[in-house]
Amino acid sequence: MKKITILAGLTGLLIVLVAVGSYFLESPEERFESTREMMDTYVTIIVYHQDEGKAKKAIEAAFDRMKEIEGIASRFNTSSELYRLNEEGMVENPSPELKEMIEISVHYWNITGHAFDITILPLLNLWSGDHELFTANISHQEDLDAGIFP
Repeated sequence: MKKITILAGLTGLLIVLVAVGSYFLESPEERFESTREMMDTYVTIIVYHQDEGKAKKAIEAAFDRMKEIEGIASRFNTSSELYRLNEEGMVENPSPELKEMIEISVHYWNITGHAFDITILPLLNLWSGDHELFTANISHQEDLDAGIFP
């Protein structure tokens, strides 16, 4: 009889805990997604959240940040730093973001045994048929070995 009382008490406690826990649980997360054309491709951002408003704000914030990066590092946008770097071979006072992108790229260039190479633009120009730009010096190994920034 004592075992039945203990078992009934534990079962009752479990029911109370489940009821209280389900009361405090948030609604299940939903999937929110948006696709836009940017960075010369289609970009899809997916967010899982209980609150649609917060999810949409997060998606907008991510797209806004990508637009900022595109403004700095687009090889097609004539006002971007990367475009100017490719055209002129240097950029006066590069933004911290561009410097960081180049430093990270140099890191991956080194750890991949030079398989990852950000100096590929002349080859891309050749591929697209823009042979005139291919006359530039495409060997930047010495610059990368020396480091881009002091």
